[in-house]
Amino acid sequence: MVIINVNLKEDDEKKYNELSEIRQNEIFQLILKYLSNKNYGFQEEIVNIHTEQNESDKKYGILYDINYEDGLNNKFETLQSCLKDTNKEIKSCHSIDERKELETVRQIYINDLEFLNDLSKLQKIFQNREITLTKGGILEIFFSIIQLKRFHHFSKLLEPYLKVWKENLGDNHSIEAVLKEITKTKFDFFTDEDAILNKWGYKWVLEQFGYDCDLDFIENQMVPIFKKRELDRFEKELENPSKTKNKKLNSTDFSKLSGYDFEHFLADLFKKMGYTVDVTPKSRDQGADIIIRHNNDITAVQVKNYTQSVSNSAIQEVVAAKKYYQANKAMVVTSSFFTPSAIDLAYANDVILWDGDKLKQILTEEHRDI
Repeated sequence: MVIINVNLKEDDEKKYNELSEIRQNEIFQLILKYLSNKNYGFQEEIVNIHTEQNESDKKYGILYDINYEDGLNNKFETLQSCLKDTNKEIKSCHSIDERKELETVRQIYINDLEFLNDLSKLQKIFQNREITLTKGGILEIFFSIIQLKRFHHFSKLLEPYLKVWKENLGDNHSIEAVLKEITKTKFDFFTDEDAILNKWGYKWVLEQFGYDCDLDFIENQMVPIFKKRELDRFEKELENPSKTKNKKLNSTDFSKLSGYDFEHFLADLFKKMGYTVDVTPKSRDQGADIIIRHNNDITAVQVKNYTQSVSNSAIQEVVAAKKYYQANKAMVVTSSFFTPSAIDLAYANDVILWDGDKLKQILTEEHRDI
């Protein structure tokens, strides 16, 4: 039996705590069974609904308070309106590219509406079992379970590094010090869904140091840290440009490059190819690591320095980034390979793919020294 800690508002907390451990576990198992049929992207949409961090929601003004029952009802109605408007745009759209972008947005609305509708059904199922919780309370339990799943994933990956971090920092540490210590670490793994340690990983580590921080706070804290790290690297390159250049020259063994170095390796390549290049901030990059421009074309590029194959989630992210950055092309570059489903999805959305072999071929054929 697994019981989780849930941060519920007063009324829901009282009702939840009055339940026996068996009944609490009943809730847990039912939600866990529901999540087992949903992919990573769908689960992240649930997180976005909970934390109100979805940028498209902010753009359309879908702001609400999950502690109030009518807040989620208002969101459902607003999403229905957005879906209706998007369907109209799709019908009147004559551009194939724009139509595909709209269909991607449409699918996000459909997924959100599906979850909110399912949330109402789950509330009724619980009521039939004499478990009375608000939809906001059930959503909070969803978030806690997803967080637990993410934490379980990262606890296995990061446990070996945690001992080193604690030894380096000692007892006198701060949130900023912990985050900086993490960013200095070169990991010998990449997660299935993220090329770098993501916000869930940072949150897990911070909790091991006794800091309970929400995801939005962590992302905000990471912005100046990544900016400073980038500035430090740039200064180091200025002090010893030949060493930096030789590190990048003629190397097709991308495994020796960190995620940061691989991104800048590609940025240099695109510059040599005649593109204007912007590397996006490491935090809140909205699915694109590099934006390249040439003539009238703007391309959103996502970079994956992976050892395993890249899944279709990378394609979904870069399609969203294409719209966010108002680009007319999208591209994913990896040092490894793409799964068959990723290739199919990329083809359907006109996403350009460069795998490790393609990248080495371009470097060889063009004789480009980066």
